[in-house]
Amino acid sequence: MREHDTGAAVSPPSSYQDWLDCFERMRKEPFSAVQDFEAAAAGTFQGTPAMTAALERQLIDTVNALLDRYTRRFIRHLNGCLADGAYEQLDLYFRRLRNDVRRVLFFRSLSFLPEDFRTELYGGVKKQMEDFWQETVGFLRQQSLEAVLSELEDALLVIRRIKLFTE
Repeated sequence: MREHDTGAAVSPPSSYQDWLDCFERMRKEPFSAVQDFEAAAAGTFQGTPAMTAALERQLIDTVNALLDRYTRRFIRHLNGCLADGAYEQLDLYFRRLRNDVRRVLFFRSLSFLPEDFRTELYGGVKKQMEDFWQETVGFLRQQSLEAVLSELEDALLVIRRIKLFTE
């Protein structure tokens, strides 16, 4: 497996403690290394139903923390672009948010979790992020109309082509 930025090898988690350590890394590090998500996606788990339920709660907390972190970073960059009039950079931040959200969906490949749990979590993430995306695009559209900003309107044409989810 690849090495983590700290130099320690990142292996797929398999025990409850491995999963807790993996989730902690994801939540605590400013921008968790790609190999953390790759390792998690390849993870396994065999435990009692109570342990699996506890792992599911930890997963939900981790997914929410990551989405919160990524949307806060996106908003910070978005506000900077708007303040600086750097509209040509907006699509880059939308693409980064899309990629961050897709990385967080690592849980979809965890076949040891019940299918209905994974489907419900995915549905919640999808709804939440699509609503956020649409509200943000709507806000930008309103800004472009109010200020008659052709550069922002041009950026919106590119942003509208970016698909947050492929399904």
